[in-house]
Amino acid sequence: MARWLGIFFASGATLALAALLLPHAPIPNTVPTAALSVSAYPIALFLLFTPRPVSMVLFHVLTAAGTLIVALAIMLGEGSSLAAVSPMFYIWVPIFAITYFSFRAAIAHVAWVAVSYSVAVRVGAGRYSVGQWVVVVGVIVVTSAAVHSLVSEIRRLARTDPLTGLANRRDFDDRLRAEMARAQRTHASLSVAIIDLDDFKRVNDERGHQAGDQLLVRIARAWLPELRSIDCLARYGGDEFALVLPESAEADVVQVVERLREALPAASFCVGVAEYTPADDGDTLISRADGQLYDAKRTRAARPKGHRGGRAGPTRS
Repeated sequence: MARWLGIFFASGATLALAALLLPHAPIPNTVPTAALSVSAYPIALFLLFTPRPVSMVLFHVLTAAGTLIVALAIMLGEGSSLAAVSPMFYIWVPIFAITYFSFRAAIAHVAWVAVSYSVAVRVGAGRYSVGQWVVVVGVIVVTSAAVHSLVSEIRRLARTDPLTGLANRRDFDDRLRAEMARAQRTHASLSVAIIDLDDFKRVNDERGHQAGDQLLVRIARAWLPELRSIDCLARYGGDEFALVLPESAEADVVQVVERLREALPAASFCVGVAEYTPADDGDTLISRADGQLYDAKRTRAARPKGHRGGRAGPTRS
């Protein structure tokens, strides 16, 4: 994040100085414009080489400052060719803001571009050009919408299991951290469950991997309607699924698990459950659920062969 904002500041300063040094039509206020361009380099160096994390507040301030620098360059140019092309630098604002900031914050930065450019055109051009403002701001708005759509789709794909459409391991971990933080603040109950399908390898070996994939898809479609909107069902890896169940004690999870079994009886599984305590972090909570899962699998394996179709888990510690 800091690297890209630093690159934008360094690139903008370098391109502006190149335009001043290369042969060009006379530009008013050349020295102040050059000084303004050079002022972007310390910001770029700070962002590119600072050893400390940059706060989000400072990112917002520097992004807004970049917008202001472009507006000042347009005003100093006073209608020159350099001032005419300077609005191109505004494109970097929505690209950066929509990629790294919240949607509302990004919209605020786009609005700041529109306001600052309105002032820059009025002051720098000597008269206000509505058409010029509409074209530039219109391009920025359309660019913002396109970038937002692309970034949203990339984020969705990065957090979704491509086979089942469920949350993937990364999304599960993020949801778990968020729910643990909320449970700590509100003292609400929170539980997780790790589910391991029975004999999934045999399905792949005897009927092929396509049959195994179809089973995973059927499970996802059958289980999702049995959960609340606040619950998170994820494909944890291979034939394992995981649940984050906010506002649910371990006893509540037993009822959820029974609904999942009834939703698709053909998909037998073992499950381990753990309820959050203030002493837990994500690893310890998952470790306790894994421990119960392994106990359930051992119990199932110890049963007589003819009785292994029974229900294993969750176990209680």
